[in-house]
Amino acid sequence: MNIDKNSFVDYVNSANIPNSQDIIARLAEKTSLAGCKDVVMNKFNSLIAQQMWAEAAEVAANSPDLRTKETLNQFISNGNVQGQRNPVLYYFKAIMSKVSLNDYESVCLAKLIIQQDREKGTTLLNNYLNENKITCTDELGEFVSQNSNNQQLAQQI
Repeated sequence: MNIDKNSFVDYVNSANIPNSQDIIARLAEKTSLAGCKDVVMNKFNSLIAQQMWAEAAEVAANSPDLRTKETLNQFISNGNVQGQRNPVLYYFKAIMSKVSLNDYESVCLAKLIIQQDREKGTTLLNNYLNENKITCTDELGEFVSQNSNNQQLAQQI
């Protein structure tokens, strides 16, 4: 059986298939079918608008197209809501459950956790480094060096 990769998503959209958008979003995670990107972006934006942070973070974690500064900034800009978990923590958790953080994400995470609690943040950052969950960069090393008492960690990064 052959599937026309250029028209499959359009077919699923036009056919009266229940949950077609969810099906396409799941396909987008596994394939590079034409038309999937827009569906994933729509799903992500809808979840963000509904403040469904954990679900939006999972969509971002499964879509390389959403691993951008703009996406991360959408989580950051929503900050802490009284009595709720910071939305950006959902993002970091979802990404790190699958892969390592990229350069920008690693620096943002370091800033977040070290600024909240320098000692615990440094310990946590060291654990992430040992688990290969963060990406070492000069910028990250410089930040840790300036904002942490752990110069050994700064040198490792």
